[in-house]
Amino acid sequence: KILVEYEKGTQSPYYPWLESLPRRFNNGSSMSYACFDTLPPYAAWLSSNERTTYKNFHRVLLTIGGDMISKKTKASKMIVLW
Repeated sequence: KILVEYEKGTQSPYYPWLESLPRRFNNGSSMSYACFDTLPPYAAWLSSNERTTYKNFHRVLLTIGGDMISKKTKASKMIVLW
């Protein structure tokens, strides 16, 4: 739903809210594998799980057919991560 509203741009009633959201996050999904090595073991495990969940979501999103979400949006890891 959020990606569909994102694609509508200024035509979406949620546009002001979407524009107010931060574009950068410091969470497990946005960390590199080198970052995991610097964390305590449990925090590294949690962060790694969060990254795996994101990757699985993105993989499934790419398999969804139809015109609901454009291929460009689906392929953009930065948009999906956001």
